[in-house]
Amino acid sequence: MLTQKGAMFGLDARIALAIFGTLSVVTSGYMLSGLNKFNAQGLSEELRNTHTAIERIHHDIKQDLHNQLAVKNDENAIVALYDSSAISPTAIVNKWNGPYLTRQVATHPKYGAIRLSKFQNDHTSTCSSGNLCYLWLTYASMPSDVANELNKIFDGESESTAKDEGRLQWTGSGDPVQLFFRTTRSLTIN
Repeated sequence: MLTQKGAMFGLDARIALAIFGTLSVVTSGYMLSGLNKFNAQGLSEELRNTHTAIERIHHDIKQDLHNQLAVKNDENAIVALYDSSAISPTAIVNKWNGPYLTRQVATHPKYGAIRLSKFQNDHTSTCSSGNLCYLWLTYASMPSDVANELNKIFDGESESTAKDEGRLQWTGSGDPVQLFFRTTRSLTIN
């Protein structure tokens, strides 16, 4: 009889552990969801600030940023927002009134390489004559859950394929994805 009571108590303990284990998994899920929303809120502010910085540098230099770079590439387009040495010395460096960004690196500590690229209204179409061209801020390594939360902030939830339309788009279906954020119209196509 004594061994049966012990077995019964062991069963109760296992049930209690299973309940607490389930509760901890559910709680962790809610916390992770909240963390993704928190990260998306912080990054949305960063995206808005970078958008403003791009508009300010274009206003100051009155030229297309990409065409004024010492070495013309998408990484240097970001660098030019905080370092005037990325601007061609023969260009209009005296009109550069930066730094336009407080962060002084072209790599985000959480989301990888940051670039400023030119594409049409969707991030998969290169700029061509007769079409509007936009500047797209890209992050190389974005968790897909954060991308989804960012999409809710910028584009809402009514898109049929969120990753392919709107102001915020991404490539990849796994985790992480490459994030594209449409900032402003480009001043030139090339």
